[in-house]
Amino acid sequence: MIQLKCAPTASDTAYFLDMTPVDFAAKAVVQVTVNAPGTAIGQRMHLQNSAAPVPLSQIVEWLKEIGYGDLEPVTTTEWMNRVRSMAAKATREGGDIFQRVESGWEAFEMYFTASSWLHYDSRNLTHALKGTGLECPALSPELLRKWFPDNQE
Repeated sequence: MIQLKCAPTASDTAYFLDMTPVDFAAKAVVQVTVNAPGTAIGQRMHLQNSAAPVPLSQIVEWLKEIGYGDLEPVTTTEWMNRVRSMAAKATREGGDIFQRVESGWEAFEMYFTASSWLHYDSRNLTHALKGTGLECPALSPELLRKWFPDNQE
């Protein structure tokens, strides 16, 4: 979205994003498999943020707050057209993330819409991490500032 300078927020479809920071996921895996394997044996652990998914429109507003004010709202069709255009350009230049987005969008779009109502059960992970001080941070402007520090106002 940042590279395209647009986001699919002007369509009939509302997208929600559920983000689990990789540094949290790595620490959680170490905690439950190395430091306290007894909490994980026989349990299904979803390395999932327990906070509710955030509407893409809210994330776009937060990105604007931290310096990415040029994100144009477009329809999903227009956004995918721009992704495809960048993917074609990347093919000529040797590969890029736009190719991966283009090839995976169809499969993941349902996930982004289902996140508005689908609950991801992370109780086993939360229980296994209880008392460790390790918690997955909720998606917020502060977290986005950490991930996207280059364009701070």
